[in-house]
Amino acid sequence: MTVNNRIQIKANLGDSKIVVPLGTTFDETGREDQVRLWEMVEQQDAVNIINDYETTRYYYGNDTNDYKIYYGFHFTDDGVTWDDDYRLAGFNHPEMFRGKKSFTRSFFKFDFYDTPVRVEQKIMFSMVMPVTNSDKKSVLVDFDDDPQEYFSQLSQGVPANQITYDVFEPLTTLAPSKGNNEGYYIQWFKNKDLYSNDTFYMSCKFYNAKTGEDVRMVNKNPNILNSSGKPLEPMEWYYYAVKLYVGGNVVPKYYYKTYNSDNTTYTDGSLGSEKGSGPLGSRIKFYQYFNS
Repeated sequence: MTVNNRIQIKANLGDSKIVVPLGTTFDETGREDQVRLWEMVEQQDAVNIINDYETTRYYYGNDTNDYKIYYGFHFTDDGVTWDDDYRLAGFNHPEMFRGKKSFTRSFFKFDFYDTPVRVEQKIMFSMVMPVTNSDKKSVLVDFDDDPQEYFSQLSQGVPANQITYDVFEPLTTLAPSKGNNEGYYIQWFKNKDLYSNDTFYMSCKFYNAKTGEDVRMVNKNPNILNSSGKPLEPMEWYYYAVKLYVGGNVVPKYYYKTYNSDNTTYTDGSLGSEKGSGPLGSRIKFYQYFNS
């Protein structure tokens, strides 16, 4: 390899020393920013930069001061009718009454995304709600369904038309109270510098431990879809919008609310009607998607 050197040294036998013409002055004008950038890079390599990853609990912020949130889940076994009955998901009353693992190990999973546009979205966090958080109702014991319980109560003198027990139904009331809050709180960052967006899009799946299947849930009764003949639009059918709030001096300071979400509200940046604040028409409703 040859090296071209621009410095030429002319030797003279009469000279007692040789002068090498190398510059000794440096011009740093305009290089200050580069020096600072280099210092920052070196610092980051040597020391981990501190970020505030502290999280806080967000309550559900309904307007009744009890902070409860209400869900309703509807299943089908024929793709024609949907009802809030776990029997349509394959469970019978004795399994629910006796807490069989095939039932108690089932759960609902809520996934929260940064956008409802599926080709662009990223999942931000998830929450799990066990079926045992569901409300209970009293039902008559069917002799053919549970003869053991039927004869047990009959032998204790309970009239045949009053033999009942409590079973779970897929209507859920969650509150910030001990024993009934799994799937209630949202844990999220206090520091908005880490992630500034405050609105997420919530979808739902049901894991059936009896069949080992994940069941997709949609936010509208699929009969509407069937009657309209329209395709299943993810942005329209899969999500509710969940918005986080910081309420200043109010208690709770950190809370969230849930809203209907569709193509129109997402496009113009608005929110639909509020859902989840009451046990009747304002429940957050999910319906089993039946793929025939």
